[in-house]
Amino acid sequence: MVAATTSDSAGDQVLTFRQLDLADVEWFVGIRNMVRESLHDPRAFTASDARGWFLRTRPDLRVIERAGVPVGYFRIGPLDADDNSLWIGADLDPAFHGQGIASRAYWQFMPELIDEFRVEALVLRVRPWNIPAMRLYRRLGFVTTAVEVGATDARGGAAPLTDIAMRWAPGASGGAATPADAVDLILASVTEGAA
Repeated sequence: MVAATTSDSAGDQVLTFRQLDLADVEWFVGIRNMVRESLHDPRAFTASDARGWFLRTRPDLRVIERAGVPVGYFRIGPLDADDNSLWIGADLDPAFHGQGIASRAYWQFMPELIDEFRVEALVLRVRPWNIPAMRLYRRLGFVTTAVEVGATDARGGAAPLTDIAMRWAPGASGGAATPADAVDLILASVTEGAA
């Protein structure tokens, strides 16, 4: 896979994407463990656990680099042949949160994935309390397609969780969202889901 790049207004290289390989696994699990409470499986893993998992499953993970420095990664798959869609998610090193990297990375990477996998849409799941992610996904043009109330996390969490499924397709447009918009989206989604 050729690394893809995008530039900022000054023309400096900002982002590249590349396949995550075994040498990246310790870095990957460090980032994953830092953001695990926002993931569907909030367990912490050791570098050894992560290497074993990586070698067994060979997941499609793409490192996001900013000026050659790894700042996060995309999780890709599985492919849903019935729906002709592909699951996507991203996690950034918390040291790089709030810098617009996630937005730029998604904007650049989503069309590339559509072309690479020849799918019609990308889908993701988000916890409704993750307001920054909800705002980002709305700005990117993702729309809510389902609300699953009562889901539990990988630990079999004691309290039921709510997942919101969202979908993006080329040509979709989302308006700029505010925290209030995200809360309105959550409340509307839960209300619609209960109907």
